[in-house]
Amino acid sequence: MTATGSNEAERRAAMAAARAAAHAPQADGSTGDEGADRLSRFFAVRQRGDRESAERSRILKKILPWVTGVVLVALLSWPFINQHSESITLSYKDLIGQSEQVRIKGAHYTGVDARDRPFEVMADEGLQERTDSDYATLTKVEASMELSPQDKVAVTGGTGKYDRAKERLSLASGITLDSSTGYKLQTDQAEVDLATKVASGTVDVTGSAPFGSFSAKGFTLKLDDRQLTLEGNVKVKLDPGKRMTDRGKAGH
Repeated sequence: MTATGSNEAERRAAMAAARAAAHAPQADGSTGDEGADRLSRFFAVRQRGDRESAERSRILKKILPWVTGVVLVALLSWPFINQHSESITLSYKDLIGQSEQVRIKGAHYTGVDARDRPFEVMADEGLQERTDSDYATLTKVEASMELSPQDKVAVTGGTGKYDRAKERLSLASGITLDSSTGYKLQTDQAEVDLATKVASGTVDVTGSAPFGSFSAKGFTLKLDDRQLTLEGNVKVKLDPGKRMTDRGKAGH
């Protein structure tokens, strides 16, 4: 069997296991089908549109990789914007339906993107207050993606609120990105417009990279253009010694 065939078989097996878990008898004797159906309808895959100082800004565009901002937003919003429904598997530890409320614990999304790069998104808990509500809240969100064999990225976020009607995802509290290639970005707030695929933040952004460190009062990220812009009191501290040290470590 080819590697692609093997991956597909594994994904289908995982999906089958998740479906079986959803139909398994619960403590109260119910199967959890109703809650699972609600969850499925709420998180239905939406159709995406077609894919695809001035001197300091010029420097930043060259030395800050676009993928830092893209992965930060895309990973945390992946279950909402991915257009290939069969490429995502959702599993969970517990599904609780109380009156109109649907609560899912230990949500775990796994899959591959259009370039066959594996990713996973996890949340301690997801909550929809009413079946007719346009809002869902995720807590303690974690995500990771392997961009290449040499570049792995991990993202964490305290909470996320999804507004289905407005197609917006709000992220808050301790959003952090770490890359195995030496990049780190931290902020406490981000708003993602899933329709236009534009993200923005209006609170402090700080980060470090192989070339040094940077900070700003906000950011705007255009996913389609792969462009990350730092805004407001942008500061960049170049540290040539740090870059040389990193190169020395890489050589050993």
